[in-house]
Amino acid sequence: MAVTPRRLSLTRDQFASFLQDFEQIKQFENLFATVDTMANVTVDDISIAAGNANAAANEANDSIQSLLDSLDRGPPAASQEQIAALQEQITTLQQLPPALDALAVQAIINASSSPVIKTADFTVASGELWIINDKSGSTCTVTLPAASVYAGRTLNFQNYQDQSLVSASSDVIPQGGGSAGSAILTNVAGNWATLVSNGTNWVITQAASFNCLLY
Repeated sequence: MAVTPRRLSLTRDQFASFLQDFEQIKQFENLFATVDTMANVTVDDISIAAGNANAAANEANDSIQSLLDSLDRGPPAASQEQIAALQEQITTLQQLPPALDALAVQAIINASSSPVIKTADFTVASGELWIINDKSGSTCTVTLPAASVYAGRTLNFQNYQDQSLVSASSDVIPQGGGSAGSAILTNVAGNWATLVSNGTNWVITQAASFNCLLY
């Protein structure tokens, strides 16, 4: 409810009858002006302010309680549908084939590669295993795969021409061992050799000339 202030209806002359100087009158005027301003604040205003403060306090208390409740509760249990879906994923993963190592990949290549014929200098392509040198007129140069990348890989070379086959790099170890060089096949048709990567170079593990049975 609103409070209706009561005003003192005194004139400056009436003040002067009991106040002896102008400064005292001025101070009383200031006092009454302050009282008038304060009187404009109603009981309803005070009630509303108090209610707002109480509501804010209740809201803060509810937030604290909600946080405490969430800390007390554990994570919700998985449903039967979620458990079944997880079990299905586990079963699927168990049925996947194991990853293939380098030797297994090489075995697949060996089983599926067909001979390829080269009539000019060439680079061994991925998946090539049986390679025939049919370049005429001069030595054939082959760029071998990096031995460090294809440890365990096998390459088989054969001559159709009376021309030598050499590597573009000194990365071939002779059949009898020793330092790596470039020679693979000599200049005789029918010569063949098998090279295997040892992770550093290509090693000639077996080789023969076309007419070796005649000796």
